[in-house]
Amino acid sequence: RLNGYLSPYLGNLTELRLAYLHVNEFSGEIPREMARLQKLQRLVLRDNQLTGPLPAELGSMLALKDLNVEVNKFEGAIPLE
Repeated sequence: RLNGYLSPYLGNLTELRLAYLHVNEFSGEIPREMARLQKLQRLVLRDNQLTGPLPAELGSMLALKDLNVEVNKFEGAIPLE
C-alpha cells in the first residue's frame, strides 16, 4: 500500500532490471526519467492511480519486454514509440 508520486530519481537506478510496483496507490504521471533505465526488462505498474499520458520516452527502452500499466487512469493514446 505505497502511495504518493513516482520519483523522477527512479531514473538514476540504471542497473535496475525488474520493477514490480503494482497494487499500490501511486498517483500522478510516470516520470519521463524512467526512460534512462536502459537495462529494465519488466515494468509492472498495474492497479495504481497513475494519470496523464504514457510518456513516449518509454519507447526508447530497448531492453523493456514487458510493460503492464492496466487498471490506472491514463489519458490519451498509446504512443507509437
